[in-house]
Amino acid sequence: EFCKKLSLMLFEKGALLNDQYVSIPTEAQWEYACRANTTSRWFFGDREEDIVDYAWISSNSKDDLKPAKLKKPNQWNLFEMYGNVSKWVLDNFSLYENIADYLIDPVFVDEQSKLKMARGGAFSFPARECRSASREVIEIDNPFNETTGLRPVIII
Repeated sequence: EFCKKLSLMLFEKGALLNDQYVSIPTEAQWEYACRANTTSRWFFGDREEDIVDYAWISSNSKDDLKPAKLKKPNQWNLFEMYGNVSKWVLDNFSLYENIADYLIDPVFVDEQSKLKMARGGAFSFPARECRSASREVIEIDNPFNETTGLRPVIII
């Protein structure tokens, strides 16, 4: 609903074309943007200790949110892909059925589901839970999702 209203507002201001709209990314879109053409555990490589240069996690956040853009971005200049807040994605919770599911964009949206997916980890997560491939299940009706946010994208 937020994305629909933002799309309308931006369209009325001339910031979006007729076929463009605001959405939240699917899991696959988020991971593609996060990885930025890399295949390592994190977009910066496989050394866990390096994550503190790129993310606010349990070891360096003092268990609190931080302002954006204080850490290094990925290769596509995207900040906050790991840590600070988990990023809510379009997909509802689902298990990957087989290896082919990792190679395509298996969008799973079920209006009846009470479970959504989030990606990237949060300020209270250890580094291992903030990898490019890490997935977090969140309850839609949980009023205590203080570690979850969203990153709208423009679909063109």
